[in-house]
Parts: sequence; structure tokens; C-alpha cells
Amino acid sequence: MRQAGDAGTRQQPLPPDAEIQVELIQRSSEVLRKLVERVLTFSALESDSLPVVKQTFSIPGLIARLRSRFAPAAEPKGLELRLLAGRTVPPLVGGDPERLAEVLENLLDNAIKFTRQGSVALNITRPPRDPGPGVMLDFEVQDTGIGIPIADQAKILDPFVQGDGSSTRPYGGIGLGLTTSARLVRHLGGELTLASHEGSGTKVRFSLHFDLAA
Repeated sequence: MRQAGDAGTRQQPLPPDAEIQVELIQRSSEVLRKLVERVLTFSALESDSLPVVKQTFSIPGLIARLRSRFAPAAEPKGLELRLLAGRTVPPLVGGDPERLAEVLENLLDNAIKFTRQGSVALNITRPPRDPGPGVMLDFEVQDTGIGIPIADQAKILDPFVQGDGSSTRPYGGIGLGLTTSARLVRHLGGELTLASHEGSGTKVRFSLHFDLAA
């Protein structure tokens, strides 16, 4: 709608009810997008048909991308979001940035979803003794969330498993985030490990080898 007598094309603000509906539609669209993305990736991994496309990419650019995507989810919950790369991490590396981003997005999405208060952190570091050639980078996503019961940790990386339903049901999801991440990391040549204590958070780690970019 245009305001009468207005020389421009400025639109009137939406009524409060309409704004809520638009926000719900946007959230639902994002949930659906992530679900479709995970199912497609998981299916490609199951059929061993997922390509790895190597190219030069920026670690600071990757961090900026992740911050832009997840800051709006962390801020309303009052969570401190820390996304850091160590001083010895080269700014440019060669690898598959989209697959790496998909892993980190899955892990950060899970961390924020299951954390009510405190912080969510991503640390990218380079081990002191890098075997070379190229560069090995360690990735660690840590949160102060609800954690995972010890009884569930052995099966949490299985498809469609989300842990004890009594604690995770309110958070939604279908249990593909960690599974897809673990298989993606393995597809890229690494291994994902998980350490968690119920009520005091979760730490997920993996290491990957990259080419050094000129």
C-alpha cells in the first residue's frame, strides 16, 4: 500500500499480527532449507556421490560468513558468540569451503539450539607440529548447553538420533546435524570426535588438511 499524497513509493508498516506471521514464515523457510540441505548431503554421502571441490578460500571470510549467519540467532538468547582463528592460521588455504562451511554451520546451529545461556565458541588453530605438506587445521566448537547424557553419546552420531527425547524434544530437529557433520568430515579426510557432560556443555573437534595458498 502507498500512502496518499506521498511523492515516493514508501510503504506503510505492516500491522503487528502481519509482522509476526512474516517472521514465522521466514523462520519456517530457514528450518526447511536446512532440513533439505542436510537430507540431500546425507543422501549423497550414503551413495558416495558427493563431490569435493578444491579452491582457494579465506579463513577470515569464512568466519565472517558464520558470524553473519549465527549472530542473529545467538543475540536474542543472550549468548556470547566467539568465532576465532589463531595467529598461526594462514588467511588463505586451499580446500572445499562449501563442505567445510556446511560442517561448521551444522555444529554451530546445534550448539546454539541446545544452549540456553552462556556461550558458543568456534576456535580454529594450527597444531604446533604440522606434518605438512600444506597445513593442518584443528576446529573446535564448544558450548555451555544442556550436554549429552553418557548413555546417548555412543549413538548420537547415528542417523536420526537426537539423544534422550525427554531433554531434546523441545528443541526440534530430526537428528541429522551431527551425523551429517561426522560423515562430511570423514569424507574430507578427517575424524569428528565429541566430548560432553550432561548439564555442562558439549565440545566437538575435528582436524583437516588443506593446501597452502600463494
